[in-house]
Amino acid sequence: MDAVRPWDTQVSVADAPEPEIEYEAAVGHVVDTVAPLGEAYQERARRFFAQRRVDVYECADKRSDIPAFCPSSAEDGAFVLLNFQRDVRATFHLCHELGHALHVEHHREGPAMYATGPCPISEVPSVLHEVLLTEHLAQQNGPLAAHARERLLQSLEMLLYEQAANAAFKRRLAATVDGGERLTADRIADAYRETLARFDPALEPCDRTRFEWLTGALFRDAFHHYQYVLGAVGALRVRESLRDGRLDPATYREFLRSTGRDDPVSLFERLGVDLTTSAPYERAARAFEGYLDRWT
Repeated sequence: MDAVRPWDTQVSVADAPEPEIEYEAAVGHVVDTVAPLGEAYQERARRFFAQRRVDVYECADKRSDIPAFCPSSAEDGAFVLLNFQRDVRATFHLCHELGHALHVEHHREGPAMYATGPCPISEVPSVLHEVLLTEHLAQQNGPLAAHARERLLQSLEMLLYEQAANAAFKRRLAATVDGGERLTADRIADAYRETLARFDPALEPCDRTRFEWLTGALFRDAFHHYQYVLGAVGALRVRESLRDGRLDPATYREFLRSTGRDDPVSLFERLGVDLTTSAPYERAARAFEGYLDRWT
């Protein structure tokens, strides 16, 4: 191609129509997905669904601007509020939010003052679920496998690169204001275009990308996006460690129970991730590149 435009990157790499997935089938896939985390973890997943802690479909007074979310408290535990659409994307959102929910169920076992986890750490079990779901669905072959692989590629691209770009963009705007300059629509658009050029240099600029920030890039605070980058980095490391035996499921479950007791940097160190160096980010980029090589 002579030029890559935003709409070109949205073309599906799956070569068959996306299959429809009923909710009961999605639950079955999700429960099977977490088997590598041990029978005790898998049983928690079964119990979570049996206790009817998932509000499945859109209904009155539920947020519908996002596909799913997981409210929780130390006293009442977690719930998944889902807007299920019978597709692969919705199945991934269910699996992702279940990662948050089961994290809550683990750390609620200790004293209430420790029943929490820093935001970056809270994304690790959720992204890990997405990776495991892709591995599980890839064994199904056919359209379901193809669309699951595509979904993980989209998710990791968003988590590792788009979220980093959003953070860099907002940091630049904050620095502009701190420097005493006034923000205008054109100045924001220029900053957004230059940030995209840094993170996605193959993309040809156009009017759509110039004002894309108007449709959602500013709806979260500047540092919110880092938790997703770090969560993806940690999740890919955990999957690698589980696969090669450096981390066993019981140790991982114990880690989930204790995430309210230490700061994020220390918690990531327990997973073999030193956030103060470039190594874990480079390792995550290589893992993403490996998926691209195998699946596209």
